[in-house]
Amino acid sequence: MGLLSETQIKATKPGPKEFFLNDGDNLFLRVRSSGKAWIYRYDKDGKTVKLGLGPYPAVTLAQARGKAYEASSLRAGGQDLKEVRRQREEQERVAAMNTFALLARAWVASAKKDRQWSSGYADKVIRHLEIHVFPWIGDRPIEKIAPTEIVRCLHRIKDRGNLETAQRVREAVQHVYQYAVDVGALEPAGNFVNKNTGGLSAPRSRHYAAITDPVQLGQLLRNIRSYNGSFITRCALRLCQGAAGAGS
Repeated sequence: MGLLSETQIKATKPGPKEFFLNDGDNLFLRVRSSGKAWIYRYDKDGKTVKLGLGPYPAVTLAQARGKAYEASSLRAGGQDLKEVRRQREEQERVAAMNTFALLARAWVASAKKDRQWSSGYADKVIRHLEIHVFPWIGDRPIEKIAPTEIVRCLHRIKDRGNLETAQRVREAVQHVYQYAVDVGALEPAGNFVNKNTGGLSAPRSRHYAAITDPVQLGQLLRNIRSYNGSFITRCALRLCQGAAGAGS
């Protein structure tokens, strides 16, 4: 049980010099004319060390006690609090660089070069992500994104009747996650996107008009042979004729 209360903290006014209110268990509230802040104070190698836990009231009394308890537990385990903080700040910095949008753009740039995508196709892929994914998870570190967030993005598209677009977006997201693993931005265990993500059913097969009557097919082939149009068109028709023969 701490020594301070919210009522006491709110009623405390700053003086001409800073002073500290002790809540116990190494937790103090520093009071200055510029504001109040939580401090975790402890001794190390014969010196007093002060570790900031955040300003009050942005960090509440209960939250400050939780942070102080965590700090005491880390010290009891032999860990250096400032080194732990440095590592966490570095992890946050790296995570901020590995957002979904940044990785998606990097993947498209890589695929454009390695797979020789046209500029138009690359723009189309990134545009799908900009419209259907970025507004919801684009600025999130990829390792912090939950599977349900990806599913919701896909279902928004599907619910508008755009199943094929949803599948294309799902495929692009899958590639982004694999790219993140390949470049070391995501642990392999964090890659949860696969062909079944979102439970998207296969699109209906499209049936195109075709000549199935042998007499009509024969007439078509004769017409192709007797066609006297441009050279390119004649070549294209001959290729079609060859394909028709190969499939028979």
